[in-house]
Amino acid sequence: MHSSFAVNRAARLTGCRSLKHDINASAAGAKPVHAVKASRVPQCVSVRSAPRFASTEVGRGGKLPATRVPLAMISMAEEMEGYSVEGGDVDYDEDFSDVDVVVEVNATEEEVNEELCGRVVATAKRCIAEKGAFSLAIPGGSVAKALIGLRTAEGVEWDKVHLFFVNERCPEKKNYHLALDTFVTLVGIPIKQVYTVGEGEPVAEAALYEKRLLGLPEAVCGMSDTGTPIFDLILLGMGADGHVGSIYPYSKEALALEGLILGVEMPGKKSITFSLPLINAAKLVIIAAIGEKKAECVRKALEDVLEVGQIPGAMVEPVDGTVVWLLEEGSGSALEAWDDEEEEEGEEL
Repeated sequence: MHSSFAVNRAARLTGCRSLKHDINASAAGAKPVHAVKASRVPQCVSVRSAPRFASTEVGRGGKLPATRVPLAMISMAEEMEGYSVEGGDVDYDEDFSDVDVVVEVNATEEEVNEELCGRVVATAKRCIAEKGAFSLAIPGGSVAKALIGLRTAEGVEWDKVHLFFVNERCPEKKNYHLALDTFVTLVGIPIKQVYTVGEGEPVAEAALYEKRLLGLPEAVCGMSDTGTPIFDLILLGMGADGHVGSIYPYSKEALALEGLILGVEMPGKKSITFSLPLINAAKLVIIAAIGEKKAECVRKALEDVLEVGQIPGAMVEPVDGTVVWLLEEGSGSALEAWDDEEEEEGEEL
């Protein structure tokens, strides 16, 4: 069932789980991810994908894509036997069980925000129905502000939602206060189920946050075989430099193979952040990127062979889940398929 928010206006590109961890796949001759402008002809396109980074076991911290020879996305639906192009709406609950990568190029930022809220609502309802709880992790900034749309959501048992923060400033709690003002207070998530930091230094607060995370009931966060908590849904925004959470390009956090919550100290900014192993243990991760200034970084993340740590957003690749890229015309404009689409439109004229 679609929620009231779940309206498909986007081009969708989905990747097949069967090749997700095929570290023998070759990047030579690999083709980039393709996208179709949503404002022209809404489509659903199923494609296969290979990981840009192969997974490696790293103990309790989970699995992190960490090979030094990343792989590229490969091929497109029409060029592969057994894959098809479909039109119309997508049932999120069913389609996500068999895909690894979804790229949506919406027409406007407003449609991205509506889609974001729709996915939160649909996932919350499903998880609460299945296990009696829903674990959600959010950042701050434009993604948190977009969740104002949750105020009008219907049918969600908010008292069963547990809210976490992908990154948080110490001790200001900026993202916590933004979430309270934007939607938490109005929808009625119990404050005891909104997990924020204290007044200490980042490393100490990270350790405390991790301890709380590991002490949660299984219904809220199950555990992977490596002892990593499995979130139902993690939301991320990606900066123009490719950072997600407080994980910046080539930083020690981008290269960290262990730890769930990391303390981050930068000039004038102290924070905690989810680690990549924790993010990549989630069932569903959504990366939202808005604006033409992010277009080249988005293109690199989805189409280029990259160095480890170069674009942290590109390293978000759930071990046993799905990553969804929510874009609009500006942020998706540099994708190769976008250029192809523009050329075809010119030829038609």
